[in-house]
Amino acid sequence: MIPAAETSVDGFLRSLGLEKYSITFQAEEVDMTALVHMTDEDLKAIGIPMHLPGNAFNASLPLKPILFSG
Repeated sequence: MIPAAETSVDGFLRSLGLEKYSITFQAEEVDMTALVHMTDEDLKAIGIPMHLPGNAFNASLPLKPILFSG
């Protein structure tokens, strides 16, 4: 499990070096519960580019249920 500071969307994005997208998730009122269920299409719809360097965001999405459970 990851530290409590990383259980927020902001913390999660920071851990990926993608903190510049925090304002987008805040504006769309996306929390970690919603983020876990978002598809690529959902992310595109709110303006998150799916061609991020190293695809760090997409690669981490399958891990979210494990990281944030318990």
